[in-house]
Amino acid sequence: MPKILITGNGFDLSFGLPTGYSDFLKICKKLQNSKEFDWSDLKDDIIVLKNSGNLPNSDFLDFETFKEKLNENTWFRYLSREYGINTWIDFEKHIEKALSIILAILDDIKIETFIKNGRYPIDGAILYKEDLDETQYEIYLTLIDFKIILYDEFDQIKLNPTFLKSIEKFYVDLEKEKLYEYILNELNIFTSLFSDYLSNIVLPLTELSDGTIRIDLLKHIDYHFTFNYTPTFSRLISKSIPTTFIHGELEKNNIVLGINDWEQTINDRSSLIPFTKYFQKLYSGINLKFVDEIEDEDELYQFFFWGHSLDKSDSLYINEVFNKVDNINNKGANGKIIVIYHSDFSRFSIIKNLIEIRGSEDVLRKQRNGNLVFLHCESSELKKELSAPMTNRFDGLNFFFAR
Repeated sequence: MPKILITGNGFDLSFGLPTGYSDFLKICKKLQNSKEFDWSDLKDDIIVLKNSGNLPNSDFLDFETFKEKLNENTWFRYLSREYGINTWIDFEKHIEKALSIILAILDDIKIETFIKNGRYPIDGAILYKEDLDETQYEIYLTLIDFKIILYDEFDQIKLNPTFLKSIEKFYVDLEKEKLYEYILNELNIFTSLFSDYLSNIVLPLTELSDGTIRIDLLKHIDYHFTFNYTPTFSRLISKSIPTTFIHGELEKNNIVLGINDWEQTINDRSSLIPFTKYFQKLYSGINLKFVDEIEDEDELYQFFFWGHSLDKSDSLYINEVFNKVDNINNKGANGKIIVIYHSDFSRFSIIKNLIEIRGSEDVLRKQRNGNLVFLHCESSELKKELSAPMTNRFDGLNFFFAR
């Protein structure tokens, strides 16, 4: 009977590792103001350091360059002042939010500046909306973060000439493609900063972590897929079980940070495709195989989804698992899904997300038929089922571990 483990960010978090978006942002802000790297300065910010009496035996490679990139990166500057970003799902939503603001304002700039007023001499500045509308303050901050508009010494708002198209001695239009290229390059730099963070902060901490879950409970796993970028499973659980990295792998330097899709917009859609995760996966040559590739003649399948919120941002993969269970059951075998929650709030969010993705009819039908069950992560029933090897088609449970 194939046992399939699919891990999300909550898997790393359960070992005390600072892989959450809020961890990344908080620690990077602290490092920005540090003259030199010192592990002891981070003891109050990292759970595994709080619980361990030791510090990793490593340093942060090229720390000064890392700080310079943090201070200069437009995406880090934009995200650092944004509130309400607590998870990587929030992070993706704010990428989309920034791009939506920029898309809308570029059309406004084109109409208000060039269509109405024509051309401008390249030896002078182009003022843009001299009177600041307080209701549009967030938009202005976003445009400043991405250097689309600049303030001079007289607090006049000017268009950045870097992103203007010129013919002979006149500015005649916006160069949108040049702007999109700049913003995408800044996102790539942000991704490299996150890679540096994972390599220099997260990976060294795995040697100090013993986790909050008994490692021997996962010794019967046959397949492992992860939405994470780190080799936590191979370092702390098993090196003999291969891991498929769904969103890229830190050790291959091909991690993916982006948005889902831009089907809802018409203007400049082709220019925004490189910001999507599916484009980045295809471009980086990431293995796109998932549970549909697993072929087994057994009568019982177990799916362990550990540390996943079941948010619609990963609906493609969630649907694949749920559809796989349907196909298994239609063939006379047995497939079950048990959603594991760690708090009432997470259980509330998971059920809401599942209904949004699968619809109430499918969710209710699976629960009524015993194919969908919710258990608390510390329940004795869960530990008993995880530790017991399966002996027949009615022994097993599939697990979604939500964090």
